[in-house]
Amino acid sequence: MFVKNRGDARETGRLRKNTAWRGLRRAVVSAFFLLVLFVGGNCARQSFETQDSLEKFSVYLDRHIPRLMDQYRVPGVSMAIIRDGELVWSGAYGYADLDHERAMTVDAICRAESISKSVTAWGVIWNETFHSALTIGYELKGSPVPPYVYPTKASGGLFADVKGIACFVIGGMTDSYYKDRSVLGQESIRTLYTPEVEIPGLFGIVADSYGFGYFIETLSDGRQAVWHGGQGNGWMTHFHAVPESGDGIIILTNSQRSWPVMAQVLRACLNIQALKGKKCCHTAT
Repeated sequence: MFVKNRGDARETGRLRKNTAWRGLRRAVVSAFFLLVLFVGGNCARQSFETQDSLEKFSVYLDRHIPRLMDQYRVPGVSMAIIRDGELVWSGAYGYADLDHERAMTVDAICRAESISKSVTAWGVIWNETFHSALTIGYELKGSPVPPYVYPTKASGGLFADVKGIACFVIGGMTDSYYKDRSVLGQESIRTLYTPEVEIPGLFGIVADSYGFGYFIETLSDGRQAVWHGGQGNGWMTHFHAVPESGDGIIILTNSQRSWPVMAQVLRACLNIQALKGKKCCHTAT
């Protein structure tokens, strides 16, 4: 009995050690991917130092995106760029389906992953703002049923193409770039961008706070940058915008290996966007 207990104790100790090691490895891997996003854009900075126009940026993307996709084994990427509250460029690279060699296009539908949270936040604000204008439903027996939504897909169930996400981001612009008054007013949009929770620790590197469905950073000139990313089993997504300047970028990919590609594209985008100083694209100096 004694020997058996010693063996059990050793086995328990080994299992605990392995569990702790796996947990440490997961933490290190997660930190590594975050750091890739933060500092991985250094190559793009060197390659794109003097290219300050949209046309040249497009040339840069056409030249470098396929190379980066091949390097990091990313099947497909679709992107959109917003300037002055308008969609001014969109493009796609690679494949939506490798096995069938179906090309990625700007109309290809991707899982938006956690970008869904930002869209859901709009729905919640809209419901509160326009609840009095909604019809009341009535069930079979005639009893009233108030408006409701199914929340099960709210955090990551959205499917969209890159132009659809771009339209959504444009809808969140403010000041002179606020155009679509059919959904939310500027006051409601600013509610979304109001900091609710400070972000401590490692994640504080990429944002100052979290509002209502948006990560938020106050830039050096006092304006806000708002963004959200998403990661799921097979997809990675990201949008970043400065609502007061009408500028933004959206990147959708069908690979979980897309961190370095996103980092370099976002870093290069600093040269044509009003996103200068945003934390997610800082490079080590």
